[in-house]
Amino acid sequence: MNAIVFDLETIRTHQKGQERHIIEIGAVKIDMEANASEAIDVFQQYVMPPGNYIPKSSRQMIGMKKEEMKNAISLQKAIKKLKEWIGEEDYHLCSWSRSDLDIIQHNYIVNRFDVSWVKNYNDIQLPISRALSDINHVLGLKKAIELGEIPMEGKWHSGLADSINTANLLVKYRHAVELKKTAIYEVFSIFSSRLYTTCKECKETKYHTEFFKKRTTCLSCEIEKKMAYELQKQEKSISEEAITTK
Repeated sequence: MNAIVFDLETIRTHQKGQERHIIEIGAVKIDMEANASEAIDVFQQYVMPPGNYIPKSSRQMIGMKKEEMKNAISLQKAIKKLKEWIGEEDYHLCSWSRSDLDIIQHNYIVNRFDVSWVKNYNDIQLPISRALSDINHVLGLKKAIELGEIPMEGKWHSGLADSINTANLLVKYRHAVELKKTAIYEVFSIFSSRLYTTCKECKETKYHTEFFKKRTTCLSCEIEKKMAYELQKQEKSISEEAITTK
């Protein structure tokens, strides 16, 4: 089974509340059942955020040249390309910390796109950090690369380079990582995701479109409650009329 190690880079923010739009997707495909030390394939795609411009500070951060902006495409198209690159075979999705899930959730809220590829997610930061250090805390990617004595690839904060460096750590310390299979709602429930919500009445976890705006009770439960309320009103009215008649 393959592992897809990915990294997302966003616009460099300078103030609180500024939107963290995705501007680069980097990914590496690894065959976890083989003893290969090299990636099967790599993926990189620049993403054009709303406003159709990537600021200079953000381009410098990810190592993008100004003329490369012409290669940037919409997030929806970039995700479609990523899915095509991933292919039909089943896979584990991996990243260095859950911050990438936070980025996906945030961008989905402000700019809807296909998230069906976010499955079998595994945060490999903690298990590899434990394999590298006796201290029970997570390491930054740069520190982990140093402790693992792995040659650094590319530029820090490049989506492609960071995914390659993370993949190299996974290959070297695969014995320390137990990759699990998870459904998409389990992945996003880590952040009490806006994509899926658990109904307080029936306790079922459902997609956000199955709820009213307040998103506490699903449509089915709300309809049942309304019908029960209307029936109760009718019964009360009939009872009052009967008393009046007497």
